[in-house]
Amino acid sequence: MVLLGIAVLVGAVLLARGDRPNVPAASVAPARGQDQPRERFEASDEPVAALARLSTTSAAFSSVDDLHAFADGLRSRAGEGDGEATFYIARTLDYCRDYALDPAGYMAATGLVPSKRREVASAYKRSRERVAHRCRGYAAANARIMANDILETLRTSASQGNIAAEATLFSHEDVEALDPVYVRELAARVLASRNPEAYLAISSGMGTRTSGLPLDPESVAGTEYATLAWQVAACRLGLDCSANAPIVTQYCANGGVCGSFSSLNNLIFDGLVPRSDADIVRGMSTELVGR
Repeated sequence: MVLLGIAVLVGAVLLARGDRPNVPAASVAPARGQDQPRERFEASDEPVAALARLSTTSAAFSSVDDLHAFADGLRSRAGEGDGEATFYIARTLDYCRDYALDPAGYMAATGLVPSKRREVASAYKRSRERVAHRCRGYAAANARIMANDILETLRTSASQGNIAAEATLFSHEDVEALDPVYVRELAARVLASRNPEAYLAISSGMGTRTSGLPLDPESVAGTEYATLAWQVAACRLGLDCSANAPIVTQYCANGGVCGSFSSLNNLIFDGLVPRSDADIVRGMSTELVGR
């Protein structure tokens, strides 16, 4: 179970079109065909500078070359009750889990990508090679990273007050267990936090799984577009959404949504959302950022 990697794909990937690699680890649809004329949606999706909340730890998670060493370096802070440090240990375990469980198998599968478009297969290969390179320390440590380890680390982080960890746990609760009062309260706290990782973490939880809940009419929830809107809002609040950002890499390496995308916004608006509906998602994300 890849917690964050697959969580952010739930619902959103149902909107994609075209050809994709055959990735059995996630039930997803492909990115839109790259042979169509492509319209870029970059200018209005720049981060909102006044609201940007990109911590040093978040920036390091996106850019460091060795994630095993990065996580080890956070353990003293985590042991002292730093919820952010604990969260990024869990985030790192999640990012590296598939590779660390079977490095040889992971890399062998990387080269076996049936796709009609060379561009898609190449992007898939690059994404998985990036994961393997950044996670190579876990292979050297012969790590066995299980879903329970990640969940336990997230629970610890949430107990230390980290809103992104709590939002991640919420996104994996059974639908039957969802309490609409708690959903409304958690969404309000995420909005108030202006924490882009929390926006990303809650995104799949606010998708179709909440469609039957009696939430406030103005809630951005209950649809596939709601998931994407929370992700676009996260980018606008400062999340690393560049071409090599963890979330973009995971969309491709874990979900098969691959292409020559320059950013997560480009992936969403050129790879997942029909152009006729782009303003809907953009408007929802603006509402989230403006609250």
